[in-house]
Amino acid sequence: MNNCLDIQVSAFRDAWSADNPVTVSLMAWLTSDKHKDRIEQIRATEDKKARSELKKKLPAITPSGIFSRHDAASLLLHSGLVQFDVDYVTDPVAMKREISKIINVAYCGLSVSGMGVWGLIPITNPAEHEGHYRALKEDFARIGIKIDSACQDVCRLRFKSYDPDGYFNPSAKLYSRIIRPVPPPPPKYPRPTDESSTRSKVEKILSLMSAHSIDVTSDYAEEWLPIISALANEFGEGGRSYAHEVSRFNQNYRPGETDQLFGYCLKARYKYTIGTFFEIAQRYGLKYKDQLI
Repeated sequence: MNNCLDIQVSAFRDAWSADNPVTVSLMAWLTSDKHKDRIEQIRATEDKKARSELKKKLPAITPSGIFSRHDAASLLLHSGLVQFDVDYVTDPVAMKREISKIINVAYCGLSVSGMGVWGLIPITNPAEHEGHYRALKEDFARIGIKIDSACQDVCRLRFKSYDPDGYFNPSAKLYSRIIRPVPPPPPKYPRPTDESSTRSKVEKILSLMSAHSIDVTSDYAEEWLPIISALANEFGEGGRSYAHEVSRFNQNYRPGETDQLFGYCLKARYKYTIGTFFEIAQRYGLKYKDQLI
């Protein structure tokens, strides 16, 4: 059986060392008592600000992967894990015991301060790191536990801690739930006012896209540009609202960029017809009738 904790992650010297990380074994990191004395000193420090400054001097890892430097854009390989953090609880040991009942939790232990707990959960789709975390936050809240939103950041540091009674479940069940951000509503532009069958067909497909949050524009040259051109050629300025409705389910949707492309396509008059729009939509299972293929 695979051990989801038997992986490599990046380690940094302290909170300020963004460059030159080293690769370390996560299991070795979790089980080592190195820096135990420093951690106990932090836990014995009553002043919160002083504790925070001492913590920042500890070495830290990025549990969610291997990085070339400490920023999200420098992720080289995702570990398949997300971390969670529960700060300042009345009884950290009881909280750890409660969290350990969750079948998706692979590790749970005391935080550096000893006043909170943190842990690791394996996920089904590392590319959806943030979406998994949004869902986890909601699921934890459902059982009365508030986890720190900052752990949504894939490059979030985890400072060295020490817990001889940490909970380990290397065969934890993969967490699969994802919550994607709701796309912003498209700007309101007037639609064409004619009652043509073409307009009706376009709007039926747009309605299906909206109902199922389907993005048909991920490839600029093969999808987005041809679709926007087809809408501009078919409806003129009246197709601008359609352009936004088509584009808004792309994770990189920006209203200004869509407006700019639509304006460009109006002038360029590329030789794409509305048939191009229908053809691309059909690739994604979308057709005129009020159903998915």
